[in-house]
Amino acid sequence: MATKSPRVNSRQSLSTVLQEMSALKGKMDQIRVKADAKIVALETQKQADILPLWERYRDLEQAAKDYALAKEGDLLAGQTGKALTLVGGTVSFKAGRPSVQLDEAPDVIVPRLRALGLSRFVRVVEDVDRVAILKDAAAIEAVQGIRILQPMSVVTITPNAAAA
Repeated sequence: MATKSPRVNSRQSLSTVLQEMSALKGKMDQIRVKADAKIVALETQKQADILPLWERYRDLEQAAKDYALAKEGDLLAGQTGKALTLVGGTVSFKAGRPSVQLDEAPDVIVPRLRALGLSRFVRVVEDVDRVAILKDAAAIEAVQGIRILQPMSVVTITPNAAAA
């Protein structure tokens, strides 16, 4: 349905183009609404079909993990690696990594760390304050590597809503 580009060379032709854009936008919106309704129906059906399968899968996976963790030594006896291959699949073991959990907010813990002389565990982030630079651009004129970019005009074309 591609047609040649319209010539816009007057207020009247601009208005005509905007009217056509409005009508096309209305038609596209109608198509989107119908398609979105179909997508929602398909997604709802997909979820209903998958849910019981997913619940069973999750229960089986958890039971397999529980057993494998409890019997890791027995399962890997005689194995050369940290994986056991069976007819139905593979059970692999990998050492977990330690992690840090904060039981209180950082603003409570940071002062405690500092009071105990453990500031090495406190992160300090330095960054350039761009908002401050924009407020006082003259002060950074001699600083190499910083430029103030001037915004370009942005033209936005918004056709009126299509009449239903």
